[in-house]
Order: sequence, then structure tokens, then C-alpha cells
Amino acid sequence: MLDRVVIIDGDILAYQIAAREEKATHWGDGFWTLHVEQGPAEVALEERVLNLQDAVEADKVIIALSDDDHNFRKDIYPNYKSNRKGKRKPMILPVLKEFLVETFDTFRRPTLEGDDVQGILATSKVIVKAKERIIASLDKDMKN
Repeated sequence: MLDRVVIIDGDILAYQIAAREEKATHWGDGFWTLHVEQGPAEVALEERVLNLQDAVEADKVIIALSDDDHNFRKDIYPNYKSNRKGKRKPMILPVLKEFLVETFDTFRRPTLEGDDVQGILATSKVIVKAKERIIASLDKDMKN
């Protein structure tokens, strides 16, 4: 049994890094492009995860991710997160989420968001066999 596991909200970390790594270039005459370099973005994301692990002295990291295909809340309330409709997500976001899947132990469940998954992992002694489980998230739903 592990002593301490940190369960990280991968959605927020991937979004933050993806947004931060985008660079706008003005080529003149009003022509702009947006670009991002995948390699440095992946390095930054991995460093962020490992820094969180070190900060809480965890033996293991588990990344919780949302099911991007379907959210049960939209079945209950179709306008859920409708304020985000039409807003562009960072272009490399799906790539960084896939990088998390390829690099770390991840946990994703159909219809659930990352914070739901974190709650399940933090309270399940069957799934996460550790003496202590720490949730790392900036999600406003995790307050209190």
C-alpha cells in the first residue's frame, strides 16, 4: 500500500499550459497567426505535474480527466456550461490531454467531469490503495 497519492485535475492543468503556450505572431499588414510548439508544451505540463507531486510528497500521481464526449449534467440541464459555447479552446488542448494519458496513470469515466472522478478516487479504498489521498485542483467546485 502506498502512503500518499495525489489526484490531479488534468483538465485544468492541460488547459492552463495549452493557453499559456499559444503565441500570437503579427506578420504585418494586419495578418496574424496563432501557433504553439507541442514539445515545450508537453515538457511544461509534465514539469507541472511532477512539481505538484513533489510539493505534497506523494508516492504516486493519478490524473483525473473529464469525458469530453458526453456530460451527464447536460442531460439534466441542457444549458449547462452554455456560457462557454462558441468560445475557442486552446488548439493543443486535446493533444496535451492525450499526452497525460500516455505519460501518467489516468482515470476517466463516461459522462463524468474530472472533479467527479477526483471525488470517486479520493473516497475509494478499492481503486486507490493508499493511506492518504490528496486532491489537487483549482476547480471552484472543490472549494469547501
